[in-house]
Amino acid sequence: MADPRVLVQRWAQRWSGDPERLVEELYAPEAVSCDLTRPGTPVRTRDEVVADERRFAIRVPDRRLAVVGSLTDGTGRVVVEHVITGRGASDVVRMVAPGLRWWELDQAGRVVREWSWSRWEGRQPDDTPTDRPPAGRQPDDTPTDRPAADRPPADRLPAAPGPPAAGSRSQAWYRAFANRLAETRSWDPALSVAALYAPRATLEWPGSTRPAARGWSEIEAAEQALGSPAGGGGADTVVEAVVGEGPVLAVRLRFVARCPGTGTGSGSGELDERWVALLTLDDSDRIVSDRRYGPDNRWSGGPAGPGRALS
Repeated sequence: MADPRVLVQRWAQRWSGDPERLVEELYAPEAVSCDLTRPGTPVRTRDEVVADERRFAIRVPDRRLAVVGSLTDGTGRVVVEHVITGRGASDVVRMVAPGLRWWELDQAGRVVREWSWSRWEGRQPDDTPTDRPPAGRQPDDTPTDRPAADRPPADRLPAAPGPPAAGSRSQAWYRAFANRLAETRSWDPALSVAALYAPRATLEWPGSTRPAARGWSEIEAAEQALGSPAGGGGADTVVEAVVGEGPVLAVRLRFVARCPGTGTGSGSGELDERWVALLTLDDSDRIVSDRRYGPDNRWSGGPAGPGRALS
């Protein structure tokens, strides 16, 4: 398999061009894309991805994409954090919005399954200099590609892997860490914070108006709110996949809960959503930064809308 980072560079360079050419070159014919922004994680076909990208190109004709960083596990999984800039018809100034892609590749290095998070509706004014580097430039070339207020630490997503150090973390280690996080969170969300987070850790929701939670007490309060549906119904956090490099790991999680009083007919609904947590660890293997990409409409209990539900 070709170096996945070459795919990342090609994708970033071609994203601002013809959507059909982008998908034709980089996505396998049977590829599907799963929308992480909506409960139920509806699935799109390759043709539907092209159609959606065309509509966005019409809305924001001067759109540009810059890669913040990427992770790969060497087995065909790639995670890309990025920002999109541009100006739509209703925008007075150029805007910026964060985004994330999680890819599974075939042997030819093409995307066969994608988990995508992008919310242009959550955009903010872009305060970066006007001499922004071309889209697709890697973060080690220009660490200021992203607005200072929403820029991750330099070590959040490494631009390129270095030689493995003695005693370095393996993919099995990253999976074990993620499973421990999911198990403690399902049992007691507050306990997971004390057990696995550094005292001054931060919890952020990119692209959201929700303020970041800083320190144990604020993160514990946020976790308790997210892990306790109104009326009490119980919740489970399940690890679906993990990709790690150095001090950073990306965890794709499935969150399932019974939510009394939120559904129709029976009076209850089931929350079923997926999200990706980008975790940065310190030297003692405690989480110092947690950035979460997932649905905004938590506890909806309603249908996912157009698209097929991801089983």
